[in-house]
Amino acid sequence: MNILAYDTETGGLEAGKHSLLTAYFCVIDPKTYEMIDEIDLKVKPDDGKYNVTPKAIEINGIDLEEHDKVAMTYTEANKVLKAFLVKNKIKGKRNHYISLGQNVGFDMNFLKASILSEAEFKSHGIYHGTLDTKSIVDFLKIIGIFPPTMRTSLGDIIDHLGLPKRNAHEAKDDVLMTVDAFKGLVKLFKDKKDNAASLSTKLILGSIE
Repeated sequence: MNILAYDTETGGLEAGKHSLLTAYFCVIDPKTYEMIDEIDLKVKPDDGKYNVTPKAIEINGIDLEEHDKVAMTYTEANKVLKAFLVKNKIKGKRNHYISLGQNVGFDMNFLKASILSEAEFKSHGIYHGTLDTKSIVDFLKIIGIFPPTMRTSLGDIIDHLGLPKRNAHEAKDDVLMTVDAFKGLVKLFKDKKDNAASLSTKLILGSIE
């Protein structure tokens, strides 16, 4: 499966109530972590009636008047996104994608409530499992690899891993930071695995000598 990394910017916290405003997707090769394809959507409700909270707009900085001029309807976005997913299918595979995100369930719920139904998620090969950088770090805190008092916002994860920051609360930059964070977490585990293997080899050789 390729990795389908995505993020949304919304008009609030309740999927099905508050409006989905932007959604960025990129397909990532799971071996090289190179980007295969990407799509950046600005969207609006089919009836043109936004449901947003002042706090959400303050955070994401979206000017709804300007946004409305360039946004496509949810119905139009549905067609564009499905074409993107079909284009990047893996030949001969039933599951083509595994979702990656920071608190990815939130974004998935908004997508399912607005532009890609539960049935369409399945029919377009998006596997039901997910890779969630927040959940991974929460686990690492529990087992003591990360500080237990550490916050698990994307920015805090990036800072802890010593990675460069991008513009937060913009769907595309949040996705690219999430991919960076995931790569950093993979490297962390691989380094620990390699160090453990090296130590084991030294202990074995030492016992032989």
